[in-house]
Amino acid sequence: MRKNKVQQWVMTCAMFTSLTLLVLSNVFLSISPDLISFVPTRAVPLNEDTPDALNETPSNSSILLSETNHASSGICNGKKGILLIRRGDGESAVGTLFFSYIVNHLIYAEQNDLVPWIHLDPSFPCYDESVHGNETTLHFVWPIKAQESRIVGKGEMECLNWRKKKIKSHYPGPVVSKRRENETFALIGNGIWQSYFEPLSEPVPIHDPSCSDKPLLFLQKRSVFPGLHVCAPWAVRSWPFPRIPKAVRPQASIRDWYSPMRKRGAAIVAKYYRPRPWLKALVEKTNPTKDKCLSMHIRLTDKADGRTKPPLTVFQLYAEAYAEASSGGSIYIATDDGTIFERIRKEWKGIKEIITQQNILRSSGKAAIFRTFTNETHRTNYEGLVDIYAMSRCDFFVHGFSAMAEATIFINPALHNRSVNIDFVEEERMTGLSFEKMVREFYHKDTK
Repeated sequence: MRKNKVQQWVMTCAMFTSLTLLVLSNVFLSISPDLISFVPTRAVPLNEDTPDALNETPSNSSILLSETNHASSGICNGKKGILLIRRGDGESAVGTLFFSYIVNHLIYAEQNDLVPWIHLDPSFPCYDESVHGNETTLHFVWPIKAQESRIVGKGEMECLNWRKKKIKSHYPGPVVSKRRENETFALIGNGIWQSYFEPLSEPVPIHDPSCSDKPLLFLQKRSVFPGLHVCAPWAVRSWPFPRIPKAVRPQASIRDWYSPMRKRGAAIVAKYYRPRPWLKALVEKTNPTKDKCLSMHIRLTDKADGRTKPPLTVFQLYAEAYAEASSGGSIYIATDDGTIFERIRKEWKGIKEIITQQNILRSSGKAAIFRTFTNETHRTNYEGLVDIYAMSRCDFFVHGFSAMAEATIFINPALHNRSVNIDFVEEERMTGLSFEKMVREFYHKDTK
């Protein structure tokens, strides 16, 4: 124990004295009835596997289209245009921006036979100037500009404005106007996406000769929100938002309501989402389990738009049921509230091992993490992404209404049928006994 305390003191001092943010690996949090012991895994060295050493922000020099000379990959052959994905909304944290807005943009691109290109504007909660850049990094003139049509739903597809309830909102339809304009574009920074994921194509569409005669489109603000996010009948949604059209609200079972959206989201994520090597390495270090595992997403800070905050005891019910049925499987906990672990230590019974990211930014109040740590956005971004991918590695999942939860199931769609949503109404939520039975049958199916 004394040795562990010395190790923690050294690691803490290093965090405050280093000139570069060190990315610490996870620790395993083992729970016994008497104490919580911290057993650090090997610290991640500052090398090519870390987000700080792998500074992928491009140089701040303008790149003119006329100055480029790239071989064609043929990405635009047979396509109708290019979709530049550049925005979510002003409240989009990592789960919503990357796994709701971008997923819906990519669905729209496939529906309309467009080549997607992600370069997000530097104006969202996920933007970090020190990492993502603040100067023009891509300056180009494009000869053909396109615009989306606007579909205003009628009857049960009517979609009222999020704030001005009497105004009807629209969602984006097919490309309808193409005009030669030679419009000048100046994109700022590295586009955020490429700090965490591989680009969708190499080279980017505007540098591929096969795209030179294709129109360029980016969705207007209201077409994105509330358009893509709330109104579009084919959009993926993280929960039943208060003002979604009547036709796309849950009609019977909420689980059945989720099913087609999760299939669409899973197909998009499988096709386009390739985390950077350093991010994959952090996920592996955080949750390297090759054995039995339950993931839990416990969100206890901000939870708006019709959602409630169930007490921690609801999660405890399923954690203890899992521990009993799995004969000692580990539990991965992703949470925005750093105060819960003391309660877990004292109150949760029979838990063999809990895994969580250690030394990460968590809230101690009601404010969301991205609002609390506004000067460390890059860090909160990748810590959120690590949680999402780490949760997806488990066999079972307990969660509430959340974009991070949906992202987890998009990555591992098998969790759709092996999960409990604690925000479901009690009549539809799986009971602790039913969950325990499901876990027991899953782990013992090969021994029968």
